[in-house]
Amino acid sequence: MSRLEERRAFLKRLSKNLDNVDKKTLLAHLLDESDGYESLVGLLQLLDEGILIVSDQGEVELMNSSARKILGLSAKPGQPFWTDLEDSDLKSFFEQQLQRVHSEVLQTVRVLSPQERNLKIHIHPKVLSKPVRHLISITDLTHSLLPEVERMARRRFEALIRLTGGLAHEIGNPLNAMSLHSEILKKQIEKIKDSSKDRLQDTVQIIQDEIRRLDRIVRNFLKTTRRTPLRFQMLNLSGIIQDVLKVMRPSLEEHDIRLEISIPERVEFFLDEERMRSLFMNLIQNAIEAMPEGGCLTIHVSAKGQTARIEIQDTGKGIDAQDLPHIFEAYFTTKEHGSGLGLMFVYDAIHDHGGKINVQSQLGKGTCFEMTLPLRRSNLQIHHTANQTTGD
Repeated sequence: MSRLEERRAFLKRLSKNLDNVDKKTLLAHLLDESDGYESLVGLLQLLDEGILIVSDQGEVELMNSSARKILGLSAKPGQPFWTDLEDSDLKSFFEQQLQRVHSEVLQTVRVLSPQERNLKIHIHPKVLSKPVRHLISITDLTHSLLPEVERMARRRFEALIRLTGGLAHEIGNPLNAMSLHSEILKKQIEKIKDSSKDRLQDTVQIIQDEIRRLDRIVRNFLKTTRRTPLRFQMLNLSGIIQDVLKVMRPSLEEHDIRLEISIPERVEFFLDEERMRSLFMNLIQNAIEAMPEGGCLTIHVSAKGQTARIEIQDTGKGIDAQDLPHIFEAYFTTKEHGSGLGLMFVYDAIHDHGGKINVQSQLGKGTCFEMTLPLRRSNLQIHHTANQTTGD
């Protein structure tokens, strides 16, 4: 086998599974001439695995794009790479392992970003001895550990949102043209002198009203499904809930709904304010619509250890048992004018924060949404890298 064929065979094995690559072979190619090294570096950029080659002091000599994305950092000369990791568990892991590494380390580290993520970290010590260099591979196992049913459901949802979002966008162009031409038609009708003028003006007015209504629907849909990047800040969840209640209180009073709240003064953790605000507005609005004749809305929040628990309960008409498994699905609704998107975005917001949501309901007695959220209080450095779908 020629030298070139050997190199290609090596790179092919490396791209399939770094863990199975012979370390001596890797060492030989790292020490090879510049074109071989450049080929290796180029291939590493294509891997989904995060790859780092670091010195005995933790200084980065090589880091591929997947490692940058997973760890959310860039190499800084003259310092250990873990100093920029503000996730305490991950920082402590690298610091402890690399300062006393003598044999291979293979460990799965759980981090919150703020979703729970599982990173398989494999440290290959001393792949080079003079000077000492260590090889680190990082694999994000999060999605592979999800149940297949959930993975398929999320893929279908993402495809559906992309399809409908594109369709809504395309509808906007002919709507604009229709609106423009209806205005021209309206001006032409004003010049008519006979008795048909009033009838035609009424007809054009109906057309314009319906165009505006459809345009409003399309704009609201695009606004709702266009997901902005997650922006996590250390904020007080209790304050967000109180702000939402101030906005919703007139509607609660109008529908004769009594409010019972039990909320600590402060429940602070890293959260996305827009997602949380939208979550509570959706759930409270649903409760209002479920109690057209009045009732009681109870909101209970508690924090214990590293977890917050939220309960939002109404005494409304409840949800049919056969509908319960579907309420978080896109476009599923039992309301005459419902979009079927509100609870789907509630579920998505909870998922984005690494939490869980359950619902209990009984016809004629009411519904209770129970949510748990991890209280992430250290500055997040492990970035959310899942595909960004459209959303609220």
